[in-house]
Amino acid sequence: MALSSAISWAIANLLFKLKLKHCDTIQFTTWQMTIGAIGLLIYTLSFEHGEAYWGLMPVVYILFSGVIASALAFVMWNHILRHTQASTASISLLLVPIVGVISGYIFLNENLSIVTLVGILLVLVGIWIVNRNSSLETEKNLSRDIE
Repeated sequence: MALSSAISWAIANLLFKLKLKHCDTIQFTTWQMTIGAIGLLIYTLSFEHGEAYWGLMPVVYILFSGVIASALAFVMWNHILRHTQASTASISLLLVPIVGVISGYIFLNENLSIVTLVGILLVLVGIWIVNRNSSLETEKNLSRDIE
């Protein structure tokens, strides 16, 4: 499942970048989220069994995580993808685990060890190096185009 989701996400990024760049980001994201929801519904009905407890709060949680969190994140991602190279934008996704670790420290009182802090620092340095090299290549290409 993880591999198929990574492949489908990569295909969606390539499709957006190569063929659908001119499309409305919100419309594209709506279709992307709808198709994904149908896939998850089929998966859930096929493999998940047991009792479900429905009420107001579970519906609110699903709507928040689906509409507010996920859809907003995809709209922002597609906007970023439209304006930058896919490889550069993808590297910035490595910030997600860092945000998770820091959020766990702030909101859940989780511990931050020295090893974790060193790991965060190494990821940040790696992101900086990749983005720096990408910026230098872009500047070289722009200066060549001007000449």
